[in-house]
Amino acid sequence: IRFGDQDDTNVGLLTYDHTTNSMQFRTADAEQMRIDSSGRLLKGTTSAITLANNPNTQIVGTSASDSSLALIRQTTGGGEFVFAAGASGSNISNGNGLGFIKFMGYHTNGYDEYARIQAYADGTTGDGDAPGRIEFKTTADGSSSPSNAMVINSSQDVLFYGTIRNDNVSSALNISGGNGADSSANIILNGSGGSPANATQFRTGSTERMRIDSSGNVGIGTTSPQRRLHQHVSSSGQN
Repeated sequence: IRFGDQDDTNVGLLTYDHTTNSMQFRTADAEQMRIDSSGRLLKGTTSAITLANNPNTQIVGTSASDSSLALIRQTTGGGEFVFAAGASGSNISNGNGLGFIKFMGYHTNGYDEYARIQAYADGTTGDGDAPGRIEFKTTADGSSSPSNAMVINSSQDVLFYGTIRNDNVSSALNISGGNGADSSANIILNGSGGSPANATQFRTGSTERMRIDSSGNVGIGTTSPQRRLHQHVSSSGQN
């Protein structure tokens, strides 16, 4: 089917190629999209790229402008990307996967997986009962498949499988027991550029109660411990 004009009869064209059993869509006298013989939708390529699970839709390009996907909702709330699993007669149960995002990169012989975000059912499921777990995975150096780096389970426990650290030496890692408006109970881990440097502070009621300084001295009721364990007792009789 041609959608041409007096200057170019092929400027717009819808073609079925019986040799490759593919449907091709052309605009501005160039192929923009095709559906191949396997039913895959290909944008920016005439042949599917081999990837894990053979995705049914591929957008291929060489820059952000021709290899990106945007979901835009021009009202408040924003766009939505939905992953769903199961169907009538095929209910989801504990441990079943719900959807995942893979991050892959090409090297010599094909695409390897470097990281993944994956969601699972995490407990007994039922109508109106949907316990979920989300896993953040990374692939270790020398490995070919990702493993758990962080998991948030259906009890909202956060499980870490590596070191938690703040790589900015001029700031501290602050572990708080409250929300943004109430963070009066916290543990502050200071690096070499923190204040105080290389020290750990324990606070309750927005007041420091104990400190381990850079020398390993522990101070209770004092911010300047002079011995391995230094407890300061005030004149009011506090113990």
